Amino acid sequence: MPEITLTLPLPCAPGYKYLWPNKRSCWQAKGPQTKAYRKNACSAAWVAMAQQLGSGYKGLPWKNAAEQCTFYFPTGHQRDPDNCLAAMKPGFDGLQDSGLLANDRDLTHMPVVRKVDKDKPRVEVRVWEVTK
Repeated sequence: MPEITLTLPLPCAPGYKYLWPNKRSCWQAKGPQTKAYRKNACSAAWVAMAQQLGSGYKGLPWKNAAEQCTFYFPTGHQRDPDNCLAAMKPGFDGLQDSGLLANDRDLTHMPVVRKVDKDKPRVEVRVWEVTK
């Protein structure tokens, strides 16, 4: 079963702080950050597809897929897994923009994993095709 893993910045990182669902913000502040994160995810997916699936892979876009996000936060502060997943919405849209997914509404979300890495905070998104 084919799968890819891509690495993205945390949705609460500088430059993306308005993506967190509980962050009160105006759409004018959130819009550019949402667009930038979506574009970043699209680019990361293109690179991951080329490296991990190969340029000759013909099975795209995936109609049904599953994903699991592993968040590496700089501190052990507990964050709500639902908020973590909600903050990744622009990232999932970027996966669709890249051509990996036919539609991100058919993406199955596995439970969020939260870890600590003070030196390199990030989100690792593992996506795989699901056959029905």
